[in-house]
Amino acid sequence: MQRAQNAHQDRGDVVFLFVDTWENGTERKNAQAFIDKNKYTFNVLMDNDNEVVGKYKVEGIPTKFIIGRDGHIRFKSVGYSGNEDALVDEMSFMIELAGEGAVDGGRMEGGR
Repeated sequence: MQRAQNAHQDRGDVVFLFVDTWENGTERKNAQAFIDKNKYTFNVLMDNDNEVVGKYKVEGIPTKFIIGRDGHIRFKSVGYSGNEDALVDEMSFMIELAGEGAVDGGRMEGGR
């Protein structure tokens, strides 16, 4: 995820927020230690009460959302193939489409 953020860090219209969830006690401490150890520079919200998970209907991790300027979810993607290049490409594609306004109600124009 750091590479995805790095790819868009110079854009003023893209903000990354990561949410750590479904962890408690020691697991939560381990998550913070992992973030610190890897020197990640992105923001991580610790969803201690699973509030974000419930509101966004997260069913698996990682779940990635692209939210448009209007505050509506444009894209949702669940899972990680283990290929970081593919992840960066997927995120970049969704960000570009959302930024172009080519998306309406979560669907691409033309009803696809």
